[in-house]
Amino acid sequence: MKKHGNRPVWAALLCVLLCICVCALADVEQDSEGGTWDWDRGIYTAPDGSMHQIDQLNDEGSSSGGSSSGGSSQESSSGGAMIIDTGEEDPMAGIEKNEDGSITIESGQGGVDIEIEPTRAPLTPEEWQELLNRADARNGTYTATYYQDPVSGTVSEVQVVYMGIGRSMIMLNGQKALVNTVNLNWATEAPPDKVLAVINTPKNGYAWLRMKPNNKKTTAKLEQCRLDKVVRVLSTGKSWTFIDYDGRRGYVQTSSLEFFANDHTDFETGLLSVKGKTAGRETCNVRSRDEKHRILAEYPQGTPVTVFDVIEDFAQIDVCGWHCTINMKFLTMEKETASAD
Repeated sequence: MKKHGNRPVWAALLCVLLCICVCALADVEQDSEGGTWDWDRGIYTAPDGSMHQIDQLNDEGSSSGGSSSGGSSQESSSGGAMIIDTGEEDPMAGIEKNEDGSITIESGQGGVDIEIEPTRAPLTPEEWQELLNRADARNGTYTATYYQDPVSGTVSEVQVVYMGIGRSMIMLNGQKALVNTVNLNWATEAPPDKVLAVINTPKNGYAWLRMKPNNKKTTAKLEQCRLDKVVRVLSTGKSWTFIDYDGRRGYVQTSSLEFFANDHTDFETGLLSVKGKTAGRETCNVRSRDEKHRILAEYPQGTPVTVFDVIEDFAQIDVCGWHCTINMKFLTMEKETASAD
């Protein structure tokens, strides 16, 4: 009976020893006020016995949703960025950027390493030319284009200065000539209603021309294809379309294009003008077709335009390779000029 009577004493001592061992192994410490910080479990036990999550305590140990006592906290913003509070008055205290692009944050009980993709240095002129050479070797350097004279029927290979939905500028017999686009053709695998396209990215204002049909970080970006620019389509796909953008061949996302057939003949012609005058040194702004009417480029008065439609104060036109708009006060129709003569 005496032997059995000592069991509660030994059991109590064993429990105390186990607690001491666990505390020794765990990352636990007491503060000067008698509270216990259990870093492994993320729990702070106050002197009154109440328990709190460490990441919900401020530097004074009270509940506030701020940083933990003596440590750092981190959270993700709605945009996916990571916000880190070091618990220091100086927000940059303990933050060090490493040579490999990562960031080390030292605060309180330890450090946090955040891996960040190193910023790539701009390509040197030699590296850029090498990239373009690789793109040309893969996608080709020239889109052969042919003009058929509507009167004689003669077919000639020509150089394209710029493309338009209604009229395009070409080099014909050593001279620039503005011709109907319907009289031009080029090798393409696109269906007939998609052989022409306009960059249609009103949100960003541009689309990337890429060397390969994907948007991986390793795929080279060749050029920014600007909003409302007219391009020749070489082949189409569900996600990516192969185009010729001012002589540079590559891929853009199909969703960034508005397609057209090469059959437009219903248009009028006009000239850029300032106060009704088509000759002079002043320039006119041509604007995008979206509701923002952002400025795309400016051209001197007298520049020829192709007019498709007029909506209120703006006309939808082709001018120098843009399918865009212009305020009617800067446009004079060629038939008006002829009647004035």
